[in-house]
Amino acid sequence: EMVHSPAAGKSIELAGATLRFSRDHLEVIAPGESRNEDSPKACTLEVPGSKQWATVTVSAGFCSGHEINFDDGAEYFDASCIATPIHVRSYKPGERLARFGGGTKRISRLMIDAGVPRHLRPMIAVVTDNDDVILWVEHAGRSQIAPVSSGVPRALRLVIHTL
Repeated sequence: EMVHSPAAGKSIELAGATLRFSRDHLEVIAPGESRNEDSPKACTLEVPGSKQWATVTVSAGFCSGHEINFDDGAEYFDASCIATPIHVRSYKPGERLARFGGGTKRISRLMIDAGVPRHLRPMIAVVTDNDDVILWVEHAGRSQIAPVSSGVPRALRLVIHTL
């Protein structure tokens, strides 16, 4: 009952232990025990290449426009608009995603809407270009940056694989 109450997302102390409520579970942290919720360190991904970060592997490569396959689970970007190398990191407080199709939304809100538990949110991959422009957020989708149009000579292909 408490998990579905307004207490969701809160922590309370009880008999020296910490009870942390989220939308879908209750975590009990024993006295003297701690949970490290620090985000994994950002990493740089040379293109082409792959890099493991937290619980995912991010792969990046270039392809010609005629090789684009929108049904393969990858996201494609106009390579002429992307500053490489690519970086993978956690999202920053208050950061927004310029959504494909228009509008912006706070990444924290996108994580709530996607049902990602609070304790897992620091592990969600944010893929940026070398200018720290967000290209793709795991579980939330790609940004409106560098859309691929017909006749684009070269595209950046990004794939996020869950381990």
